Amino acid sequence: MTTEDELISRSIASENVIPPVQQPEATTSSQGLHDASINSGFPGSTSEESKKRKPSGRDNWVKNWDQKRTKREDYGIPREPRRPKKKVACLIGYCGTGYHGMQLNPPNRTIEGDLFDAFVKAGAISKDNSDDPRKSSLQRSARTDKGVHAAGNLISLKLIVEDADILEKINSYLPATIRLWGFTPSIRSFNCHTNCDSRVYEYLLPSHSFLPPRPTSTFAQFIISQNKDAGKPIQNWGGHDTSQFWDQVDVKILQISEEEIAAEEARIQSAVEEHGTQTHQVNARERIIRKLEMKEKRTFRITPERMQIVRDGFSQYLGSHNFHNFTVGMEYRNESARRFMKKITVSDPHNIDDTEWISVKIHGQSFMLHQIRKMVAMVVMIVRSGCPENRISEAYRPPKLAIPKAPGLGLLLERPIFEGYNKKATDNGREKIDFDQHDDQIEAFKQKHIYDKIYAEEKKENMYATRYIWRSDSRFHIFLSGLDSFPGFPYLTANGFPRTMETKAEELTLPGADDEEQAQDESDLKRPREEFEG
Repeated sequence: MTTEDELISRSIASENVIPPVQQPEATTSSQGLHDASINSGFPGSTSEESKKRKPSGRDNWVKNWDQKRTKREDYGIPREPRRPKKKVACLIGYCGTGYHGMQLNPPNRTIEGDLFDAFVKAGAISKDNSDDPRKSSLQRSARTDKGVHAAGNLISLKLIVEDADILEKINSYLPATIRLWGFTPSIRSFNCHTNCDSRVYEYLLPSHSFLPPRPTSTFAQFIISQNKDAGKPIQNWGGHDTSQFWDQVDVKILQISEEEIAAEEARIQSAVEEHGTQTHQVNARERIIRKLEMKEKRTFRITPERMQIVRDGFSQYLGSHNFHNFTVGMEYRNESARRFMKKITVSDPHNIDDTEWISVKIHGQSFMLHQIRKMVAMVVMIVRSGCPENRISEAYRPPKLAIPKAPGLGLLLERPIFEGYNKKATDNGREKIDFDQHDDQIEAFKQKHIYDKIYAEEKKENMYATRYIWRSDSRFHIFLSGLDSFPGFPYLTANGFPRTMETKAEELTLPGADDEEQAQDESDLKRPREEFEG
């Protein structure tokens, strides 16, 4: 499509001259003085005084408008006809893989960025408003972070929706991993963030996340020694489902042959030559052990008894509590740390390929930054360490605790809820915001573009060299290995919280920490909290 500037350039080129600007005739009349005073902004001022005065914002606005008018009128470019806009609530779904989160964040690729481009290309947003989403009053009901998915989310803005096929047009300009389910006309005062009563999130994780750590790991040795000193046994540490697991792994490790090690060394050398990232000698035997551990973990099947411990842990979050320890940069005395969890459902385990998975659905009024990921991580650590579930309720107290974030890979926004708005809309004969009517499409999309991607990402066995360490693509394996090598978390021992009063939790580099994510956290904390909460 030819732009306005291209049309102007062609017109100028054809004439080979720039049309002269018409100069006003000199005048000494009172009318001329009056005109000069208006143009200068000061009554009775002369043109010389006007030249000395610094241009105001209005001067620049008038100048820019005159330039636009001159371009359009002098070169015969018609203005885009004005078309009626409506404020609508857009029901959307997306896979967050490959995106730097939901919210516009130039120059990074974001969900809102791709959506806005599709709106413009489909004609739902005029070219005059295409340079700034604020002109369309863009809002979101819940922000999702980098890599986080949404089966249902909602944005509101002013769109041109008079075309009967506008929904199909918009979706045709979107990638298959982003869908516009539909849109609902809303009242002008509708705010999709403040009118959202609650949100439902889902978190998927493999059941082996609740397997106790290897007894020889740093984490396990710390827990064992602390509990021994306190003279208290570890509860729920082992059992018939876990007692022999690591023994069986150790037996298989002893069976690793020299031929296997030699073959692995050859693969490592080939990868190093390809990527050129080796800064230290990589131990082939250690790499084989890591792969063997991942393979064995996938065979783990959680028992009903251990599942009940998991459910008991998540039930500790129900109700209204001070979640200051489950986010970043929040003090205990800050009233906004109090959040209300309405319902939590932990599914029965189900098998996907060779791995057993568990789904946790959390319905809360609102959530703070990283809150759900920290809630999940806390339950994982409690079950793995064998400490009492009431440590969660104790985390609502003033001491600042170091709680890591579970991988973002397993998190997705199920949908925002608008009960209050929908009741008023129904009472007044208006259309309500309803995700249920799109359930079939949403479920199919969720399975293909969200669940399958989560399962596939976790199953990857590719090992790759970074500057510091050979790592696995398995997000949960990285997270759990980080936990097992971390020397902290005294609140998980029999000593409990009294010894954590002086813990400098914010200074710790926790397992699962990512440099890019840490930088994003620091950036987020400088902005109003309502912009990144959901």
